[in-house]
Amino acid sequence: MRKLLGVLFGAAIGIGVIAGLARLNLHLFHWPDFDWRSPQAWGDAIAAAPMTAQVMIASGWSIATLAGGLIAMRAANWPGAGWLVTLLLALAGAASVLLMPQPLWMQIVAVASPFAAGLVVWGASGAA
Repeated sequence: MRKLLGVLFGAAIGIGVIAGLARLNLHLFHWPDFDWRSPQAWGDAIAAAPMTAQVMIASGWSIATLAGGLIAMRAANWPGAGWLVTLLLALAGAASVLLMPQPLWMQIVAVASPFAAGLVVWGASGAA
C-alpha cells in the first residue's frame, strides 16, 4: 500500500509542478487573449509565444518528473516508484501532445524528457 500511495503522491506532485510552471509562465510572458477551452487556440498561442516561454513549458516535463519521481521514491521507499512516476508523466506528455497542437520539438520533449529525468531519478536512488 505504501508503494502505491508513494507513486500516486509523486505523480500528483509532478502534475502540480507542471501546472505551477504553466501558471508562472502565464505571468512572466505576454500571452494573447484566447479561448481557454479550445485546444486549437492553445496551440496557436503556444506557437506564437516567445521561445523562452516555449522552453519553460517543455522543460516542465523533466522538472516535474525529477520532483515527482524523487518524492515518490522517498515516500514509497522503493526505487521503482520513480520509474512509475516517469511512465505516468510520459503518458501525460503524450496525452498533451495528442490533445493540443504544439511545435514538433515540444511534442518530442514532452514525451522523451520524462525518461531522461527518470534516469537521473534512478541514479539518485542508488540503484544504478
